[in-house]
Amino acid sequence: KTFYLETDKTSYVMRILENGYLYQCYFGETIAQDDLTYYNLFKNLDYASVFSVEGKIASLDSLPQEYATRGRGDYRAPALRIENEFGQSTNELTYKTHMITKGKPKFSEMPQLDASEEDCDTLEIVMEDTVGGFEVSLFYSVFAKENVIARRSAIRNQSDKTLKILNAASICLDIEAKELEMVSLEGAWGRERHIQRYPLPHGTTSVESRRGTSSHQLNPFAALVAKNTNEDYGEVYATTLIYSADFKISFEKDHYGNTRLLAGLNQETFRWQLHAGESFVTPEALLVYSKEGFEGMSRAFHAVCRNYLGKSADRSIKHPIVINNWEAMYFDITEEKLLQFISNCKGLGIDTMVLDDGWFGHRTNDDSSLGDWFVNSERFPNGLYKVIDCCKENDMSFGI
Repeated sequence: KTFYLETDKTSYVMRILENGYLYQCYFGETIAQDDLTYYNLFKNLDYASVFSVEGKIASLDSLPQEYATRGRGDYRAPALRIENEFGQSTNELTYKTHMITKGKPKFSEMPQLDASEEDCDTLEIVMEDTVGGFEVSLFYSVFAKENVIARRSAIRNQSDKTLKILNAASICLDIEAKELEMVSLEGAWGRERHIQRYPLPHGTTSVESRRGTSSHQLNPFAALVAKNTNEDYGEVYATTLIYSADFKISFEKDHYGNTRLLAGLNQETFRWQLHAGESFVTPEALLVYSKEGFEGMSRAFHAVCRNYLGKSADRSIKHPIVINNWEAMYFDITEEKLLQFISNCKGLGIDTMVLDDGWFGHRTNDDSSLGDWFVNSERFPNGLYKVIDCCKENDMSFGI
């Protein structure tokens, strides 16, 4: 009853307990497949709710669960909260079945990595809440060469009642006590993705967006790293979401130093009515472990996205080389200057010239005219036709 997910450099191990709970045994550098039942994670915490399992006393408040719920003794943030018709949201997931398939299932509702049967294997573990009347499928697509595990969950309402999903994470990962630091990417307009790194405090720390987009303020990425981690050396646990709307990535460090990572939808701006017979699929998240510092993490993310994400994975597509006139001129733009700019690009292998700001309305600064999509006749007395013709004469396409 043990699952081993293996890439070229990492191992992810889970085990089913005799009561049906699914818990994490290990995530990190590659280890041999062995009997991990001796690996005792059944810690009995002071002042915690306990239960007996496999001859040991355990507490859900310390057990590293694969997809945690609330209301049964785990007081940390749950990965899943589903409310029934009476407003109750106490859930309990136990193992039902599993299957391993070649390739990766395609979910039309969300962006995702696209992979063939030769590219990866996918483990689907089906958990069920018999009282609540729903199932949860946990998907793990293992990209061995890239050292990445793509994860998401799918919730199916098998009851005849309408359920309300209050929260559904894409990833739940419990990390045993370590002195870790958190890394995230903060920014602002024109100053995106600046690295911030600080010791992970006790309690909950998060990066999130409630703006309707993933935003340039906080990128949908976060990592936990060892104190000595640098570009070339040290442990990194990292996740990123293939998703561009509201999100939340949180780290909850308990009083014993154990840390729970949750990544997925932002529960503050999310509610979903799941009617009888319907399913809901969470966004896809990528999980990486590296002992080769930030370089190892970056190589893993870059490789899997180049090979399997969107148009970048299609080797038959020619990606055009585009030049944008903005940094060359800003608002100081005229037809004459732009024609000379286009002529100077001839022979440089540029496929497309993109005309940026300043061509419309009275747009001489960023305080006016957005929405006034009419060509400024003082700057462009011939409209944009002469500019477009100049692009064609110089073997380039034109774009705005």
